[in-house]
Amino acid sequence: MKKSRGATLIELVVVGSIFLSVMTALWMIYDATMAVERKVSLKVDLDREIFAAVRHVDAALRASRLVQPADWYNNPQPVDNISLLPLSVGSDGLPLLTAAGLPRFGNAFTILFDKGELVRPDLKRRFAKLGANSQVTFLRSSQGMLQMRLKAEKTGFREQTTSRDLTFQFCLFNQ
Repeated sequence: MKKSRGATLIELVVVGSIFLSVMTALWMIYDATMAVERKVSLKVDLDREIFAAVRHVDAALRASRLVQPADWYNNPQPVDNISLLPLSVGSDGLPLLTAAGLPRFGNAFTILFDKGELVRPDLKRRFAKLGANSQVTFLRSSQGMLQMRLKAEKTGFREQTTSRDLTFQFCLFNQ
């Protein structure tokens, strides 16, 4: 009968180093995957805020008439706020009309970009939080068109940043 012999110290060191190498490789793969996931999540969060802002501005423009900016013909300049007159709506949901058959409008309200947020101050409503280094400008390029330019930047975990520079065009129906 042969005696069973145990592992030598060198065999244990070799197996241990192989195990540590495999564990280190797995950790590096996990860390790289998590870094990519955080970066993608940061971009998705920023895009979600941007498109929320666009949806709110679009809804406000559809239910209102744009008052300011009014200069579309003589070298228009970008501004950081817009003023709108909301359509007056009856209890049945239909627009109220004047005696002349024209739509009736309510009191003017403003949508502006202030301290990294797109807000409607009269309702104390925040449409989107875009960040401190962000910019939103509006430009009325023609009588029936409004441009909204967004430059947004968001910082996430481990100081990762992502940014977007987008321009949106809105058709002004109630002009």
